[in-house]
Amino acid sequence: MQKRTRGRQAAPTKTQRRDMMRMLSELAEAGDTNAIGWLLALEELRRRKEPIC
Repeated sequence: MQKRTRGRQAAPTKTQRRDMMRMLSELAEAGDTNAIGWLLALEELRRRKEPIC
C-alpha cells in the first residue's frame, strides 16, 4: 500500500496566530463587538487549558 502524501497543515503558524490576535485586538479597540466577543471566547479557552493548581 502506498503512503499518502499530505498537503499543507490546516493549523495556522505561530506568526499567523499572532497576526490574527493583533488584528482582532485592533478591531476590538475600534469598537467591533464581534471581535470583542471572539477575544473574550479565546481568553476563556486559554484559561480552561491552564492547570488549576
